[in-house]
Amino acid sequence: STRKESSAASDVYKRQAFYEQRYDEALTLMDQALANSSSKPPGWVMLREEIAAAGEVTRDYVTKTSPKGYFEITYPKGKDEVLLPYAFDALDEAYEVFGRELGMRPATPVRVEIYPNSLVLAKVSSLTETDIKTTGTIALCKYNRLMVTSPNALLQGYGWVDTAVHEYVHYVINHKTSARVPIWMHEGLAKYLEKTWRGAGEHRLPPSSEKMLRDRLEADDLVTFEQMHPSMAKLPSAEDAATAYAEVYTVMEYLHRQKGEGVFALMLDKMSAGLDAKQAYSATLGVDFGDFERTIWPSYLRSRPKVDF
Repeated sequence: STRKESSAASDVYKRQAFYEQRYDEALTLMDQALANSSSKPPGWVMLREEIAAAGEVTRDYVTKTSPKGYFEITYPKGKDEVLLPYAFDALDEAYEVFGRELGMRPATPVRVEIYPNSLVLAKVSSLTETDIKTTGTIALCKYNRLMVTSPNALLQGYGWVDTAVHEYVHYVINHKTSARVPIWMHEGLAKYLEKTWRGAGEHRLPPSSEKMLRDRLEADDLVTFEQMHPSMAKLPSAEDAATAYAEVYTVMEYLHRQKGEGVFALMLDKMSAGLDAKQAYSATLGVDFGDFERTIWPSYLRSRPKVDF
């Protein structure tokens, strides 16, 4: 019993050190735990690799804090410093907006790490290079931090500011609900909210996403909620991932149109109180989730106006 308690305490300490970005300390604790374990649990071995990679990658990074103190960004010395004012403006505003929308203001500063390319993102996460190349994943929220690829890694850049805000939505949801929210709800909220910090009406899907969703709907080829698990980054193609994001966006769009401001915080409160995602969604909307999934949502998708592209 004492040995089990000691092992449990060691697991808590090393994970806490990792989640607080004290990578060298976390690695020492992990190596001690592995040395004292006869079974060498595969999860520990994988976590050890990610801790070591995080420490190695960020060892010479520079860290700066946002004007309001809500975020700290750690980044490679050099060109990526030009990103800071834009990232700080967006993230500090998002902290206030999502505090109201989701009813949660996490402890600060929130850690953001910027990596020079997507291969480094694969190195410090549980995603493989194949996952990233297949679905085009360029950012994650994991291990109590936002993990973002520099736009300098792509020939034409990408919408990295909204991507960072998207990952921050995940961060808020995890902290509000103790990571109980499934991927379809996570991504639906993040996709719907990622641009709301810009102002009214900015949350709408781009025409390209609207067309893709319409085409897949007409072909009866939507991605199911079950197929989205455990991650959008594990879907078979970039088009599948983009379709899935558009689908779950509309799920949250419908809820917001029906129930108005504050509805997302209310839904997450129900999950924090013990309901699962489908129960919380249906209780907030006021309809059975099975009826929503089978009839109400497909009908809503077909009723949405077509967008020229």
